[in-house]
Amino acid sequence: MANRRQESDRVAAICENCETVHAAHVDSGGEINPIGSGACQCGDGALRIIEASPEGFEDADD
Repeated sequence: MANRRQESDRVAAICENCETVHAAHVDSGGEINPIGSGACQCGDGALRIIEASPEGFEDADD
C-alpha cells in the first residue's frame, strides 16, 4: 500500500524575502518545502507557514 501524505502536511507558506506565497508541505523534520517548484523564485527559500487565523491578514477595506 502506498504511503499517502495527510492533508495536515500541506500548508500555505510565504517567502520571508520576496513575500511570494507557495503551496508547501512540512516534512517529518518540520522543514517547509514548496510543492512542485523546488524553491522560491528569489532563491532564498526561507518559508514560513501562513497561519489560518485572520489576525495575520490586513483588512482589505483599508
